[in-house]
Amino acid sequence: MESSANQQEIAAKDSGTASKYYEVFAYKGADQIQLMDDDLDQAMPGYSWPCGADQTKFVFTLDGGWSGGNLGGLSGADTKCQTAAADAGLAGVWKAWLSDSSTSAATRLNHWPGKYVLLDCTVVVNSWDDLTDGSLQHGICMDQNGGECPINRGPWTGTNADGTSAETNCGNWQNDSAYGILGFANYTTSQWTSGTNYNCDNPYQFLICFEQ
Repeated sequence: MESSANQQEIAAKDSGTASKYYEVFAYKGADQIQLMDDDLDQAMPGYSWPCGADQTKFVFTLDGGWSGGNLGGLSGADTKCQTAAADAGLAGVWKAWLSDSSTSAATRLNHWPGKYVLLDCTVVVNSWDDLTDGSLQHGICMDQNGGECPINRGPWTGTNADGTSAETNCGNWQNDSAYGILGFANYTTSQWTSGTNYNCDNPYQFLICFEQ
């Protein structure tokens, strides 16, 4: 029988954000064991995990915390995604949908065979192949806290619709004086990632962060 503390933990994690299934605790005597993805079904057989749990990966938009297209390179952008996810209570590894002149999003991000969803469980695409075929089922415009992104801005991507590197990338995301490819917020056509070539000194763009 589950302890009341365990039941409270499940209820707290099932309150409306993707973090609900990441940190569930089971109790064995006085010992507390933290259970992660692969252990959840064994720990709670029959529990219906929101968004399908181990069958989905999450994606969110990240706005602010930097100036223009100087993101500190790919690693700097990934750190921004990872930090924002952790601060929002989202476990796992997170990377930015971003390419530079030598490394594309398609080569540095995991190719998940299942669904990518927003934090409210809205399906964006059914798989990596679906993600990179030129269109989305639903636009990506929800941040790490479940709020809507500013639709009058766009994400820095440097990435074509098939995940390959685009022509410009703000000097490998280290130069505010260059130009870079950005997408359009909430679009479902290929322009979600490859919208326009934009001046990198613009401080109002954001990132798209994918769970790995």
